[in-house]
Amino acid sequence: MRNRILLLSILSALLYLPSVFGGFMWDDEDIITGDPVVHSMANAARVFSPGYWQREFPGAESRYRPMRSVLLIGEWKMFGASPAGYHVVRVLLNSAAACLALWLAFLIFKDQDKALVAALVFAFHPVHVESVAWLKNVTDLLMFIFTALAAGMAVKTDEAGPGAGPARLAVVLLLFSAALFSKESAVMVPAAVTAWLVLLKRVPVPAALRRTLPMWVLGAVFLVFIVYFLRRSEAGLGAFDFKGAVLAFAQYSRLLFLPFGLNAERGVVTALDAAGPLLLAALLVYALRAGNREALFSAAWIVLFLAPFLDTRFTVGRPIAEQRLYAASLGAGLAFGALYRPGRLSRYAAGALCLLFFGVSARRNFDWLDPVRFWEKTSAASPVSARARNNLGVSYERARRFPDAVREYELAVNLDPAEEGPYLNAADLLYKLGRGDEAERIYSEIYSKRPGSRRAALGLSRLLAERGRVEEALAVGLNLLKFHPGDAEGLNSAGVAYMMLGKGSEAEASFRAVLASDPGNEQAYYNLAAMHLRAGRNDLAAAAYEDLLRVSPGHPDALNNLAIMSDMSGDEARALELFRKASAASPDYAPAVFNLGEIYYRKKMYLEALSEYTKALSIDPKHASARRRAEETRRILDENSRK
Repeated sequence: MRNRILLLSILSALLYLPSVFGGFMWDDEDIITGDPVVHSMANAARVFSPGYWQREFPGAESRYRPMRSVLLIGEWKMFGASPAGYHVVRVLLNSAAACLALWLAFLIFKDQDKALVAALVFAFHPVHVESVAWLKNVTDLLMFIFTALAAGMAVKTDEAGPGAGPARLAVVLLLFSAALFSKESAVMVPAAVTAWLVLLKRVPVPAALRRTLPMWVLGAVFLVFIVYFLRRSEAGLGAFDFKGAVLAFAQYSRLLFLPFGLNAERGVVTALDAAGPLLLAALLVYALRAGNREALFSAAWIVLFLAPFLDTRFTVGRPIAEQRLYAASLGAGLAFGALYRPGRLSRYAAGALCLLFFGVSARRNFDWLDPVRFWEKTSAASPVSARARNNLGVSYERARRFPDAVREYELAVNLDPAEEGPYLNAADLLYKLGRGDEAERIYSEIYSKRPGSRRAALGLSRLLAERGRVEEALAVGLNLLKFHPGDAEGLNSAGVAYMMLGKGSEAEASFRAVLASDPGNEQAYYNLAAMHLRAGRNDLAAAAYEDLLRVSPGHPDALNNLAIMSDMSGDEARALELFRKASAASPDYAPAVFNLGEIYYRKKMYLEALSEYTKALSIDPKHASARRRAEETRRILDENSRK
């Protein structure tokens, strides 16, 4: 068995090794790089608070996944904004999940060959790529790991009999809680354990329910918490969509048995998807006729772990998603294990299936390495998907293919005029490209229809302020705060407008309000410092910059401005130190590089000064002062060399 575990671990890691070279994708930017809560070890307890998931979490509602957040906090501490480390962790977690699948399969079959077939099918299943290569989907890996541990320990505890004691039950409940805190679909663990006891251990249903009662109670409490207490919106759940559930079941079950035509934006159910329910029905018929309880349990596992995703009221954003099949795919592996028979033909068939799954997964793995390629393929497979077009636009924008990005945003808007996201993405990009009139038109159009649109209000307020229409900008900002009281960006925006209007007390009150609720808000400290500088209160500005550096030690603007103030006060040594820190923290920040050159020039360290001016020009070829100073310094060096 040890050799099988080693083989499974190595093959699983090799399959997903290319993903280590991938980056952050889609929601990763919001959930990992864009969420300040996971950037501090001090927030480890905060992510267990319902308030974080109701008000601060940058993802969808009805989510409570603190185990992922705790992992992200640790990963951010170790890897920061470098995605490679995150990918390595997911490769290792996936290998651990494959080994646990082998353990569960052996507990079921009591046969090492059957267990290995089931575990290999699970490890190589193509639907896993979306869970492993897409960083934020580590929830699926964590949920399966804790689910497997909880289910296996529950069965082992039951086998140990009444003398096992409460300690083992406590461990099972702790593992089950960790699974629930990883992903909501873990609520099916008690049902899976009950099915295990009834189908495989031949325990009568009433006795099986009594033995698993603590797990059922814990799962029910968690489900009530998620459905009725955690939701952010005031609207009710609405009516259950029976047709949507049937279509989802068809497509999900087909992907488990025939995992081809993989696509991140799957919205159309085809005739091929009818094969899923038919194959599952065939498995059930075979299991009942042959008396194969292992095959019957595999079908039960599939149905149980598909059930949470069939209610489209909770998956409306993306009705069909491959990563949701991570746990259910163990059922497919168990089905193939149950059908496996000793003999050459059976070995060849199992080997061919595993090789096929491995090849499909390996090919799909490479799609996730390049966001542009990924979304181009996704858009080609789903040409009428507004979301795919929008995400392709985002990937083009990040690749600095701006005309292509604008085109995709416009296509997304045409496909779904009711969706404001692509329209606002287009406005943000047009603003960055200096096409302010077009950006203002879009911001104004959305704002007039939805005054509570946060992005439209912030974009419009910023643009109006830059165009000198400060009173209008302030009105938009204050109106935003009526819809989103205490919003940090809204308060910062209003504070800047107040500052531009010369209303210092109101501006300071806005910035202080931000810091009262979020002491680590960099923008508020920066705006506060700018306000004091504008009023000539250099000592207070310096204090605000010092506060900012305690929150963000490498903030280049703060280091540069604090260095300028130190130099003005006669502390040249500290100014030199701060300019060097700013240059080291942000090598592409031209102002600090130029200012460092200025101090060297003043100290008659001309070679060092020329080096800094040259660096500044390489960063910003239009930097006129750096160009003039570089020419002066070269003349001085030439004159000195002739003397």
